[in-house]
Amino acid sequence: MNTTDNTAPGALTSLRALGGQPDSSLAALRRIAAEQARLLRDLLTVPVPQTPARLSVLIPSLLIEYITQLPTHGIAFWARPYWHIRISASDPSARQTFTVLHQFKHIIDHPLRQRLTALGDADWEELADYFAGQALREKASPDPSGWASDTSELQAATPGKGGTKK
Repeated sequence: MNTTDNTAPGALTSLRALGGQPDSSLAALRRIAAEQARLLRDLLTVPVPQTPARLSVLIPSLLIEYITQLPTHGIAFWARPYWHIRISASDPSARQTFTVLHQFKHIIDHPLRQRLTALGDADWEELADYFAGQALREKASPDPSGWASDTSELQAATPGKGGTKK
């Protein structure tokens, strides 16, 4: 007997569905990003250092690759049949996790970005930073599950909170 519910939406579909039909204001998109970060946090259920590996399990069409000589923190792109996130292998672990989440937000927003052309690149980058920061900050609460025992490393990886963007 097959007990698998093949009609249940995947994690990426669920995250994108939260976007619905928003107005094009940056404030509305930030609210959606916060909701998406909360949902992702609930789906991940692993300590922060394990986030990239768990994300690859949640999203079977996602490959996360660590590249030795990448001239930036990370990049995301579609190459059939997978979404690829390439991360700088030389970045510290906390930076890599932030970058994976930042790039993943670009993947979540890809269809929305096609429709909302009024926003500029800087707006989309700010939304990706906000999403990654929200996903990580929520896990940095005093929680015995081990999400983040030392938030200083997390803050250093977050642009605008002591970190830097390339």
